[in-house]
Amino acid sequence: MAKVRIVKCQLVKNGGAPSVMDLRYVPLSEFTLWEYFMQHKYGWKVLVLQTSYWMDQEQVRWEMGEVAAERLERVDRVVVEWLADDNLIIPQERFFPEDRYDYRKEQFLKHYPTHKTVNEMAMIARRVEETVGYFIKSRAAENPNDHSNGDSKSNKLRASA
Repeated sequence: MAKVRIVKCQLVKNGGAPSVMDLRYVPLSEFTLWEYFMQHKYGWKVLVLQTSYWMDQEQVRWEMGEVAAERLERVDRVVVEWLADDNLIIPQERFFPEDRYDYRKEQFLKHYPTHKTVNEMAMIARRVEETVGYFIKSRAAENPNDHSNGDSKSNKLRASA
């Protein structure tokens, strides 16, 4: 069972309009660095929509019981453990919405070769683990006029000037 604090956000190009194609789900522990990278390397603005939890399917059943279906947003996790140049195994974790899952996963995995040669021996260079899960929308998200969820970052455009 797994539970991860997640920031749901949207990437917006300067002068562009937000698009559902640009939704991202980023672990809160990585968010500040990721946001800085997206803004300064790629020129994106980051619109924070909500901070909540991602839970795997089993955790949702265990912890949430009869949660309203409207609060569950299908977002699956992909973990790649890849063999780096120094032969250390490095895990990388990403969260993708169900409707763009196959495309995003394919793009993500392109960064990691399936095999590599070490001392003239071919080795498997990555292991992929996929987990069905859900982004849990807060109750405040069900009522957009209710700003009592305490999330001061919600609905703010965060970008460097």
